[in-house]
Amino acid sequence: MRKRGICAVCLALLLTGCGSDSAKTAYEKGVTALQAGEYETAVQAMDEVIGQEYRLPEAYRIQGIASLQLGDYPEAIASLQRSLNALDMSNASFERDTLYYLAEARNAYGEPARAIEIYDELLGREEEWQAYFLRGKTYFKLEEYEKAREDFERAVENSKDTDLYIQIYQLYKGTSLEKDGTDFLEKALQIGDETAEGYYNRGRVYYYLQEYEKAEDELTQAMDQGKPEAMLLLGRVYLVKKDVDGARQMYQQALEKEEKKDQAYNGLALCDIAEENYDGALEQIQKGLQSEGGTARQQLLYNEIIVYERRLDFETAREKMESYLAVYPDDEEAQREAQFLESR
Repeated sequence: MRKRGICAVCLALLLTGCGSDSAKTAYEKGVTALQAGEYETAVQAMDEVIGQEYRLPEAYRIQGIASLQLGDYPEAIASLQRSLNALDMSNASFERDTLYYLAEARNAYGEPARAIEIYDELLGREEEWQAYFLRGKTYFKLEEYEKAREDFERAVENSKDTDLYIQIYQLYKGTSLEKDGTDFLEKALQIGDETAEGYYNRGRVYYYLQEYEKAEDELTQAMDQGKPEAMLLLGRVYLVKKDVDGARQMYQQALEKEEKKDQAYNGLALCDIAEENYDGALEQIQKGLQSEGGTARQQLLYNEIIVYERRLDFETAREKMESYLAVYPDDEEAQREAQFLESR
């Protein structure tokens, strides 16, 4: 939830500071690499910057974020802690954001208690919904469900973001406590107005509540008011209702828009999978993966695995899954799918 702020913070940091030309060049290279998702390059560039003792708090921080994305959690923890230690003046915003990353790294490294200590520290400074949500998420993983729910309740008190309610629901989904997650979705229906955004968000909530007729009504209203994202979710609604032709029409319309072409291709691949047209699905997946500026790469790669599984090509599916989990190790659904593939 913190990653969206990486680029803006790093670009702001580029505007200040002094040092040798080579240190500045390496620093700019590292920032650009982090923005582009080239994390190994970012780490290497920051090694050079740190070696010249240039902008150490920022350099260690960038190196820590890149290491976190690479799954090198010990190095991420060490670099982020060095970033905090290197601060020689008060910078509350920088320190707060770095602490969020440090907590994320602690969690990923299997140290949830240490992560909770960091969230406690953050909440002691300022009550932010992000800290309540993330601490609650950590408690949930520790099966301390009462504490988790208390934190989730505090989080939604301080936010009217529909995404937050949906993320909380998804933690509960598939567990014996799913009804608790549904309670948060029902609260989310009270948010919003008669704008395109309001219709769209209610449509999303109804989709997760599996009230597909209501979802279709809300999303149609959103689409009619100029919310193109509604087409993509309407496609999913139609797929659930077994209306593949209706879904394909939505995804084709979405494809005509300049944005989110990869998501439209992913939807078309799902239509082909539903009709057992696996060659067609693979073609759509490749088009999606080649789309510039996409956000559906993980979905596309996962669906590629599913296609090979459906074709009974388990060897290729296992190979693809190994590569997938190397990039997305925290995908629990994929982990279960990997276990299934190993039995084949």
